[in-house]
Amino acid sequence: MTIRFKSRLLAVAYRASLAVLFAAPLALSGCASSSGGVELAAAPGRGPMNTGTYPNLNVPPQVAAAPLNAGDKANLTGRIASAQSRQAASGRGAGTTGDPAWVKKLTENHGKDTLEAIEAQ
Repeated sequence: MTIRFKSRLLAVAYRASLAVLFAAPLALSGCASSSGGVELAAAPGRGPMNTGTYPNLNVPPQVAAAPLNAGDKANLTGRIASAQSRQAASGRGAGTTGDPAWVKKLTENHGKDTLEAIEAQ
């Protein structure tokens, strides 16, 4: 096929897809029309109702949970500090950041070490 023929074929396919895209709603709307002469009434009381007044938008929203008081805040802050000091004392999390030489060594050896561990299995 030549390039010219391919481009024309694509143009025809594009136009056909557009025709189907615009014709489909028209065809489907014909199926939705009632032909028995029976008219469907809208359900009463549905939809927006005009009350003649504007809605009050200044109503404060309901709170999902009670806010923290000073005692709860101090308790949680103490628990977090305690957990941080326990973690620092155990050595977990230490040395993962702030040591560029260790990170560079890890990047150089990690691939080789992982490959050796896989091959050893």
